[in-house]
Amino acid sequence: MLDVAIVGGGISGLTLGFELRERGIRAQVLEARSVAGGTIQTVEEDGFHFETGPNGFLSRMPDTYLLAQRLGLQEQIISASPAAKTRYLFLGGELKPLPSGPFGLLGTSTLPLGARLRVFKEPFVRRRPAGLSEETVAGFVERRLGAAFVDTYVDAFVSGVFAGDPHRLSMDAAFPAMVAAEANHGSLVRGAMRSARARKKTNTNIPKGLLSFRGGMGVLIRALEEELGTDGLQLNTPVKGLKRATEGWEVQTDDELLTARSVVVATPAYRASALIEEIDADCASQLSEIPYAPVCVVGLGFERDQVRHPLDGFGYLCPEKEGRPILGCLFTSSVYAGCRAPANRVLLRIMLGGIRHPETIDGSDVEVVERALGEVRGPLGIKGDPCWTRMVRWERAIPQYHLGHQARVVGLRERLADTNPGLFLHGNAYEGVSVNDCIRTSGILADRIISELSSS
Repeated sequence: MLDVAIVGGGISGLTLGFELRERGIRAQVLEARSVAGGTIQTVEEDGFHFETGPNGFLSRMPDTYLLAQRLGLQEQIISASPAAKTRYLFLGGELKPLPSGPFGLLGTSTLPLGARLRVFKEPFVRRRPAGLSEETVAGFVERRLGAAFVDTYVDAFVSGVFAGDPHRLSMDAAFPAMVAAEANHGSLVRGAMRSARARKKTNTNIPKGLLSFRGGMGVLIRALEEELGTDGLQLNTPVKGLKRATEGWEVQTDDELLTARSVVVATPAYRASALIEEIDADCASQLSEIPYAPVCVVGLGFERDQVRHPLDGFGYLCPEKEGRPILGCLFTSSVYAGCRAPANRVLLRIMLGGIRHPETIDGSDVEVVERALGEVRGPLGIKGDPCWTRMVRWERAIPQYHLGHQARVVGLRERLADTNPGLFLHGNAYEGVSVNDCIRTSGILADRIISELSSS
């Protein structure tokens, strides 16, 4: 009998399996596909390195960096180019650089003067009213920084992170650190300054900013696979059902019936719903109601002289008010210079879709690639056709933390703990969508499982 069976071999399941096995727990990860990692895959072809999912991780949360150290990957970690600090917005048919820091707002043309001055009132805005228990991202930011800030900056940022709608996303669930900054410091500005000072006193050996691996984010997945080995990870092993047993749980796959003291369902919420429907129909129904944004990721490679824009930055995002069918475009070969495209070539990564425009990922692969190319051709001054293309379509890519999400998650976990002890939910559908979040919550869950196993 296994101690823990983990259903799902994305970054959450792999990291949890690694954490448990490192601590002497007999854990096995069961992945339905022939490859592990979920959306985190790096395509290496013709000298291009194309990410089908996350492009990197931020070091202000140290979880991914520290895991990479434990896996012996420290020498493969790379920092984003200094040029990547420049970020653009698509506004009025052209790319405009975002201001760097609060005082950069004074000279930017991306906001009207009144909206810029409104931002400087933020330290004097009162905390959330006592009777307001939860806010949307748009409501929270408008209250503290003004409506124009939401429509121009926050809308684009939320599209880039969640492919979501700031008028539906819960601020408390999606960006809890900012809610805590207001509650604890009375101001986002004061909270950011104090957090920055605190970070300087800790994790001093961790490079700052956006990080990745020389060979792409797939390097992290392969390292976890190697650590787990064939005993700790089974690919091509879809789980057909779960059932309570006399002692622990039965896990039915295509080929065998496994038994485990505990089971962790580390799949997307909609798959978790199908797996636990016969165990708890109410929980399954709650899981099925967590929405997902569809996203199509398109990679376009060009000869450098085909692109007039200097690509001197991270890329650009497109606010909803511009009415364009893309979420944004990443200048991949500039962000990680020398590691993502051959010499004298450039790589762009375009994201389409999102919760508000799912129709933009429809059509054949050729049609979607042409749609992406048509959107970036003008803003970037592209002539001719790409020398390399690749696209991946994620019908349900990013879970959406709409209002009520936190209460839903708390209720789900409390109910399962009461009625089905030893059954756990895990993954980016619950407490954070970033790679850092998935790794951080894996460590927390590993501690909880070990505590429960030792007391049973």
